[in-house]
Amino acid sequence: RNGMRSQMPGAAELLDLADLQDTGFSRTVLRDHGGTDWTRAIIWLKDEYFVIVDEVRANKPGRFDMACLWRTLGDGGLDGTTARTRQTGAEFVLDGTGGDETSITPAAAPFLRFWQKYPHCEPHINVIRQSARRDLKPGDRHTFTNLFYATNERVERAHTLDRSEGAWS
Repeated sequence: RNGMRSQMPGAAELLDLADLQDTGFSRTVLRDHGGTDWTRAIIWLKDEYFVIVDEVRANKPGRFDMACLWRTLGDGGLDGTTARTRQTGAEFVLDGTGGDETSITPAAAPFLRFWQKYPHCEPHINVIRQSARRDLKPGDRHTFTNLFYATNERVERAHTLDRSEGAWS
């Protein structure tokens, strides 16, 4: 907020949790993080996709620099707001809304140490960054919506976000 970083809270508060036969759901919140309450809902349609909705609600007025960072494995690229990475015959797709800018870059060396013993992290780890900057007053909200799924030759999938409604199909 206003160009100042704040310490990340040590833990998120769990608001809701469900594990049903075909669907899973969770909702958490980081309270008073940088002058906001950042709520994340994860919707899991088992064996198909995940939808993650991040809602940032301002508690204080200011200029907010907000970002969702996603780390993926394999060779990848960006087509508008859709990131695709490929690894060992599978493709991972991230399709998102809410970011003014989306970029994909290699992960920094210090982060790579966490993956040294993981046999499937070659050729590299990517960081997908969705960022937005907004002037907000208390109660104002900004939302990022992201759809994640994997596809391969055996199980082909194709899902997209409906940009006009922020829904998915």
